Amino acid sequence: MRRFIYSSLKVLHLMGLVLFLGSIFGHIVAGSLGGGPVSGDRFLAAREHIAAATQFLTVPGLVLVLASGVGLWLMGWSVKNSRWLGVHMGLAVMVTLIAFVVVLPAGAEMMALASTDMVANVEKIVAANRFEDIGGAVNVLLILIITGLGVAKPKWARKRS
Repeated sequence: MRRFIYSSLKVLHLMGLVLFLGSIFGHIVAGSLGGGPVSGDRFLAAREHIAAATQFLTVPGLVLVLASGVGLWLMGWSVKNSRWLGVHMGLAVMVTLIAFVVVLPAGAEMMALASTDMVANVEKIVAANRFEDIGGAVNVLLILIITGLGVAKPKWARKRS
């Protein structure tokens, strides 16, 4: 039974990663298709698609990755004995903080500004877009590092006194 639970958590972990990372690449595509002048209808349509993907794919994927990761950790991985896992989990916390403190608020602000008066709010939209882009790029880099650590599980030696 324990092996079944562990395997199920692994599958859920991978599904969450696919949802989360896949939706981020979808955001990039939607953003590039809605590129051009901020005042255009394409921009608003792209932001609507990104908002929906965030609500139904990105956030649930992140929650699934985190919940299944905690479940896997509780099933026996030791952060004390596995340095890579400590780094893995620390970076996951950073991704979560960046997502909820930088990326999601910037996206919500862009959507709100674009929905009210896009022309009057162009500068604010561009600034929020910059925050979302930077936070998103940092998160993609961190996610790739986290994924690499999870696959490689490096045996980092401890320094001897």
